[in-house]
Amino acid sequence: MKSDRLKSNLLDLAILVFAVMAIALVVAYLIGERTSDFSIPSDKFMTFLETQNPIIIDLREPNEISEMRLSYQPVYYYPFLNLQKDMLQLNIDTTLTYLLVCSDGNRSRLISNSLASQGIKVPYLRDGLWGVPEEQLNRPLKKNE
Repeated sequence: MKSDRLKSNLLDLAILVFAVMAIALVVAYLIGERTSDFSIPSDKFMTFLETQNPIIIDLREPNEISEMRLSYQPVYYYPFLNLQKDMLQLNIDTTLTYLLVCSDGNRSRLISNSLASQGIKVPYLRDGLWGVPEEQLNRPLKKNE
């Protein structure tokens, strides 16, 4: 009797976990769809820098930056964990072009989504700096004159 009730409870728990995971996947998909216009493919990083001349907002933590510092200017460093506490630090000027970057694209996507919910469109590097082809990183920019 007790084992039947335990099996029933475990089955209920498994169904609940499955439902929560399904809902999380749907929400993640919908968020991705809503902001997909704001993402820049990592292999287009240099093209975006050369044609748009954005202000880069680097959301990586200090230890990640020390592994690979960006040489492009202007770059502003706002570690994600600090920024989550106070989004006002960014002080986005909507007349300028920005690009949010991080190592893998997840943190910059989250900040881009947060800004989009406030009506501010700021693109992010989709697969992060890890997705940028090595030959494109820190090479001199070819400005379109």
